[in-house]
Amino acid sequence: RSDDRICAFRLLAEPFTIENGLLTQTLKVRRNVVTDRYADIINGLFV
Repeated sequence: RSDDRICAFRLLAEPFTIENGLLTQTLKVRRNVVTDRYADIINGLFV
């Protein structure tokens, strides 16, 4: 099915860490921070 295939992706140079605020102390992704920081990249994937 065409909706099951990955069509576009980007590799990020910066890892997700606690220090840069992208992970919580329990190593969960802070989704709101990630979407705010990478909004331009994310939106570019869906154009």
